[in-house]
Amino acid sequence: KVLNFWFFLGVIFGFFASITSLFLLILNLYHFFVSQNIEDLALAPIIPGFNLPSNQIIHFLIVVILSSIFHEMGHALAATSENQKVENFGVFVIFIYGGA
Repeated sequence: KVLNFWFFLGVIFGFFASITSLFLLILNLYHFFVSQNIEDLALAPIIPGFNLPSNQIIHFLIVVILSSIFHEMGHALAATSENQKVENFGVFVIFIYGGA
């Protein structure tokens, strides 16, 4: 029951996070195309060596890898709590973040 409540909270959070992300995307598009003021962008891509100092790249990669592993473990936990068989672990996702 605790996991079901936790998953329910995840759905609610995901819904509001999606609405917030959509708002930020529209805001970014407005600032980029209409006002053409790049300093006002709410979101910016992380570009190592440009807006991510090169001495912090290792820290950034460690955080991304750890959060990916915990995220995938959450999927596995959700699947096993619903009596689904988990055959493998989505570690491959770590190598796709460059295009995400």
